[in-house]
Amino acid sequence: MGVLAYGIMLKFEKWQAKKDEEASPPSISAPAPVITGAWTGDLRVTVPAGARVSETIVADGRMIVRLSLADDSQRFLIFDLGTGRQLGAIDLQPESSAQ
Repeated sequence: MGVLAYGIMLKFEKWQAKKDEEASPPSISAPAPVITGAWTGDLRVTVPAGARVSETIVADGRMIVRLSLADDSQRFLIFDLGTGRQLGAIDLQPESSAQ
């Protein structure tokens, strides 16, 4: 699952970079944001009842939190560590076996 989360993070970063490149004129790329003490306070994230944090991955100024939900599905929350802002979420649902 960790490899899957890392792969998703890499794909998300490539997609975000391509989106940013298309939306703005070419510029010199800056390094990934680093927490320098400018971001203060607490970040509160509401998770579904019965969910548990299965894993966290921190890389390139972002953090991905993998939640295991009560219905056996997975949710990945993606945060920017420079701002504390949640960038998005990815829900993975088990395939239904309806026959």
